[in-house]
Formats: sequence, C-alpha cells, structure tokens
Amino acid sequence: MVTEKTKEELVTELDAARRRIAELESKAHTIRCSQWTRCSSRYESLVKLYELEIDSLQELFDFALEQALVLTESTLGYIYFYDETTEVFTLYSWSKNATSHCKVADKPNRFLLKDTGLWGEVVRQRKEIVVNNFSCPNRFKKGYQDGHVDIHNFLSIPVWKGESIVAVVGVGNKESDYTEFDIQQLDLFAKGVWVVAQRKGAEEALRLSEERYRSVVEDQTELISRTTPEGIILFVNEIYCRFFGITAGDIVGSNWAPAVAPDDIHMVQNILNTFSPDSPVVTIEIRVFNALNEIRWMQFVNRAIFDKNSNIVEIQSVGRDITERKTIEEELKESELRWKFALEGSGDGIWDWDIAKNTLFFSHGCNLMLGY
Repeated sequence: MVTEKTKEELVTELDAARRRIAELESKAHTIRCSQWTRCSSRYESLVKLYELEIDSLQELFDFALEQALVLTESTLGYIYFYDETTEVFTLYSWSKNATSHCKVADKPNRFLLKDTGLWGEVVRQRKEIVVNNFSCPNRFKKGYQDGHVDIHNFLSIPVWKGESIVAVVGVGNKESDYTEFDIQQLDLFAKGVWVVAQRKGAEEALRLSEERYRSVVEDQTELISRTTPEGIILFVNEIYCRFFGITAGDIVGSNWAPAVAPDDIHMVQNILNTFSPDSPVVTIEIRVFNALNEIRWMQFVNRAIFDKNSNIVEIQSVGRDITERKTIEEELKESELRWKFALEGSGDGIWDWDIAKNTLFFSHGCNLMLGY
C-alpha cells in the first residue's frame, strides 16, 4: 500500500521531470531556431554574393570572409589559395579584425605546406580541423610569431575542386565551442562561394577577352562585322561605321545591310549559300556604295561559325577596300587589249619571252612568218 508521503514524493518527482522536459524542449527549440536562423543567413549571404557588383575577385573573397565570420560567430579568419603541385599556400584574404590586431612585422603571404603548423593539417589530413581549446598542447603546433593575434579556438576546412584542394578557409575565436553545425555551415558556404567565384572569374575573363577583342578590332583598318544567319547585325567596328556613314547604335540589332551594286546582289546571295562545316570561309568581291554614295570595290572574307549540330550561329566578316587594285587590274586589261589590237592591226611579227615565267608569246603576224 502506497503511503501519502510516497505519493507526494512521486508528484514532486513527476513535476520536476516535467519541468526538466520543458526546459530541454525549450533549449532544443532555441537551438533549432538558432540553426534555422544561421542557415537562412547562409542563404542570404550567398544571394548577396551572387548580386554583388565587384571590380575584382579580391573584393568577392574579402566580402565572403566577413560573411563567414558572421555565420560561424567568429572574430577572425582567413582564406588561402592552395596549389597541390607546388604545395604552396597563398594568402588571399585576411579578416579586418585580425589585420588590426596582428603585430607581426613583415607578414609573409606565401607558405610551403612543410613549414606550416596546425593550420596546415587541413591539407595534410585532407579534412576539417577543429580545436576548441587552443591553449592545450598539440603535437601539430609550431608556435606563434611575435606579435601574432591570440587564438582561443579554431576551425578550418578545405575547399575542393574535383579531387584537389584549391583553398582553405579558417575562422577562430568564437565565444563558445565550434560544433558540427559550424563545420557544416562553413563547408556549405565555402562551396557556394567557390561556385560564385568561378562564375565571376569566368565573367571577368570573358569581359577582358571581349575588351581585348574589341580593342584589336577597333584598331584595324578593315571593316569588321558579325551577324546572325538571318542578317541581324551583332557587331560592327568603328571603321565599318565611318565607311558606310552610320553608327553602331543605329544598326546593331537590325537587319541593315550595305547598299550593293544591283548587278552583284544575286551573286552575293549565291556565294553565301555555299557555307558548310567543311568549307566555312567564303570570299566575295563586290561593289558597294560608301557614305558619299560612291561605288567602291570591296573584298569581304566571310567565316561562318557552326554549332555542334552543324547549324550556322554567326557569320563574321572582314572587308577591305580593293578599289585601287581593281582599277589597276582594269587599266592593265584595257592596256593589254589595246596592245593586242595594235599588234593584230599592224601585221608585224613580234614575239616575247617572259624569262621569269619562262613563257613565250608570238603575235599572229609572227606565226604567219614562221609558218605556224
């Protein structure tokens, strides 16, 4: 039989258990809310990185590092690029707080893996490194340089590209211990940063390539244009615009075409229809009207760009004025005709030996004299 005292004790213990469960549930809820908030912060930070208007990758990584400190509740951090071939770390970003507190003179920004201490273990062990009591003895430590900022705890992760480590991210001096959640947060964020960096790097490389291409193209004396297969203008250089008396803004995006001499239009269409992956370059010589409405002979070297399905996606054209050459050729042709006419009319026997070409010419009169 249960006594009254025993019942009271049971009720007391039950109440205590209920309070403990409530406390644990509240604590778990707080942790879940905190983790959810930090996950949301990670997504927001990545969105900011995607939208960030930057002039260099340095700005991107500086911003990313400061975001990593917020996500892990740390006060100092760094990003080193790493070269697996040379085993060299190159400092790319160092947190503002660490920079202001570090008093090391002549701080190096390159380290060989063999010369690193604990922080190099992230590469040697090829996994994350967590030390929550940095003051405790550790066989991997090699000590501080004089003036180095004090470290209380430390977390570092490798950044992978395929099978190679391409960078390491380290953070330190969190008020509480680093947890698995911190590792996950930093790892996921670093992966996202690297994807953004590669995209930004590709965009920057493309921009520089386009600038170099444009500077080369604009410095040319040839008329350069790019069009779609349907004839929509994608690009024209300055000399092209001056020659035809138009501006790029007026014609890019339209199907504008230079005025071609009527007798040449059909020939142009026929020749341009001969493009093929095996014969992507077509040269045409046509007469066009320039900005002064003068007819000029132009030679256009046209190259078709094909996709993997052998469809034309773009046509690049380089044109040069060959009017002078055509004029000389025409004058030479007329001169030769007059010379032949004079020879035939005179009846004289004339022969000519072109030593350079090793060819002989005999006039009609000469042939008659020789009995040919």
